[in-house]
Amino acid sequence: MPTLKTADRVLAMVQELASKGEMTAKELSAALNANTSTTYNLLETLQARGWVTRVHGFRYRLTVQGRGNGGLRAAVEFKGPSAALATLHERTGETCYLAIKIGMSVTIVEIIEGTNSHLRVAGLRVGFSGREHLRASGRAVLAFSDGGEERFRELVSLDPDPVADLKAEDAARILQNVRETGIALDEGEFDDGIHCAAAPYFSDSGVVGSIAVSVPTTRYVAGADVIRGEVRKAAQAITEIYTA
Repeated sequence: MPTLKTADRVLAMVQELASKGEMTAKELSAALNANTSTTYNLLETLQARGWVTRVHGFRYRLTVQGRGNGGLRAAVEFKGPSAALATLHERTGETCYLAIKIGMSVTIVEIIEGTNSHLRVAGLRVGFSGREHLRASGRAVLAFSDGGEERFRELVSLDPDPVADLKAEDAARILQNVRETGIALDEGEFDDGIHCAAAPYFSDSGVVGSIAVSVPTTRYVAGADVIRGEVRKAAQAITEIYTA
C-alpha cells in the first residue's frame, strides 16, 4: 500500500509548530524537507479546519484546538481520507486524487499515481485549485455547496480557455445530475482524452471535499460502471469517518 504521505506531513507539521511556536511556510518546508507549495496548501487546509492560524503576515502558529494532542487528531483527520484514497488506487490501478473544499475552491491535497499507466491530467498537482466547473472533483463539491450553481456560472464566464459547448446555463443541469447520481464526471473537458469521475464526501456540517480517479477515455468507457462504483465507495468511507 502507498505511504500515507499527507497524514505524515500533517503530523510532522503540527509537531514542528508546537516546538517552534511560529513559522512561515518556507521555514516549515525546509525543516520537513518538503515542497513549499505543498506545505503552504496543507497549512491553508489546516487553517480552514481551525488547527492553525496565520499571524504577523505569513507566519503560522497552532490554535488552541491544535495544541496538546491536536497534532495527532489532525493527522487522524487526514489519515482516514488518505487510506480511502489508497484503497481506491488499489482497486482501480488508476491515478487518484483527494481534494478539500476551501471556501468555494477545491484544492488537491494528495495524488497517487496510477499503476496502469503514468497518466497525469495536465496541470493537476498537489495544491492545485481552480476551474472547478470543468474538473469532476470541483463539480462534485459545487453540487452540494450553497452558491455552487452561481460559482459554476461565474467560472464559465471567467475561463480564459473556455470549452466551446459548455455554457453558464448548463450549471443547473450538470450539478443536478451530480446530486441525483452521487457522481461528477469530466468527459475530457479539462484534458482531452481523459475521463475523470469524482464523488463528494461529507461531515455533519456539509460537503468537505471530493475523491476522484482519472482514466484514459478508451479505458473509462470499457469500465465506467466499476470505476464509478469504486469512487462512490471511497467517498462513502470518508463520509463515515467524518460523521462517526
